[in-house]
Amino acid sequence: MATRINQVLDTVDGAVKEKPSTPEGVTQEMIDRYEINRNKSEADKRHDRFRAAQKRSAYAVEIPVQPAKRIAPKAGTYFAGTLPKLIEEYGPSLSEIWRYMTMGQLAKYYVVEGNIWSHKTGQMAYNAETGECFE
Repeated sequence: MATRINQVLDTVDGAVKEKPSTPEGVTQEMIDRYEINRNKSEADKRHDRFRAAQKRSAYAVEIPVQPAKRIAPKAGTYFAGTLPKLIEEYGPSLSEIWRYMTMGQLAKYYVVEGNIWSHKTGQMAYNAETGECFE
């Protein structure tokens, strides 16, 4: 009966007191989290707990991902072309032509007095003085 008297007095004063619908110490954020978790399956809840534990652990240190280094192709590690193409691209410089030859090409040719000779035929493959290629 005392409660009813207090309600009447509050109404007469114009201030209706609203009782909190939540217990003390419970925030709206906690209520929202509970509502979200109530709709999740047990597997999802377990996964969320696992991820939260990962974030708290010392192993969750973020490592910045660096872009891969651009690797410039090295001379002699890829096929730059046949002997005429090498001569055309790297000019009359015998050292540059020799530098860009693959291992197979280096085994096929040899240099005598500034000219390139073929091991297979024994004939001149490139004359450095005239710039002629015989292949």
